[in-house]
Amino acid sequence: MKLCGFCHGSGWQNVGERISCKNCSTERIDEIRELHDTKTDMNKYRRYVRPDVFIDVYDVLDVFEVSNPAVAHAVKKLLAPGKRGFKSTIDDLKEAVVSINRGIELEEQNVRKVE
Repeated sequence: MKLCGFCHGSGWQNVGERISCKNCSTERIDEIRELHDTKTDMNKYRRYVRPDVFIDVYDVLDVFEVSNPAVAHAVKKLLAPGKRGFKSTIDDLKEAVVSINRGIELEEQNVRKVE
């Protein structure tokens, strides 16, 4: 079943060449609907923002210039806790804390190298 990338509704209606969600009336062309088919889209972090615009956590990390790998890992866990299919929200939040602590260690090491 194909879900709307905006409201995650599951009904589609054809309006000429365009396709719109029956739930929220978001219109998207057929190729975009196919792109965000949850069964074929392997990127669990991809989100529909507005017509023809998708972003994922890696776009966010790039825009915010996150370079610390442990912090990047924590951000990924915090943006979709419990929604990636195999860990609970609590597990993801606990792992984010562990990653943040490791990120602090890495930053402290970098400061010592500069001194």
